[in-house]
Amino acid sequence: MGRLANKNILITGGNSGIGLAAAQEVDREGARVAIGGLNEGWLQAAKETLGAGSLAVRADVSNLTDLDTMFATIKREFGHLDGVGVNADYSEFLFVEEVTEQSVDKVMAVNFNRLSL
Repeated sequence: MGRLANKNILITGGNSGIGLAAAQEVDREGARVAIGGLNEGWLQAAKETLGAGSLAVRADVSNLTDLDTMFATIKREFGHLDGVGVNADYSEFLFVEEVTEQSVDKVMAVNFNRLSL
């Protein structure tokens, strides 16, 4: 039994990179892992690297409806969460004169969403 046996953990942005590595480590430590991400194909491929009890949920963390749906799915499948790894992020590399209110809103919505607070 690992240090996280009988724990349920969500990793946002868990379908690739650091998020996937974190999800795999949490899985190795015995937790049931839910991963969230935008790309359904990447999510399913990432889920295949995790234990049988894992869950992959397509969700845009900047969209409150997606977040509500993700948490409802996790509650239905896991019952509760013991921890959340907030890993989803978004960046735009623009010249200052190209920055728009919409581009700032998108960065803020993903990187400073209600999961981060």
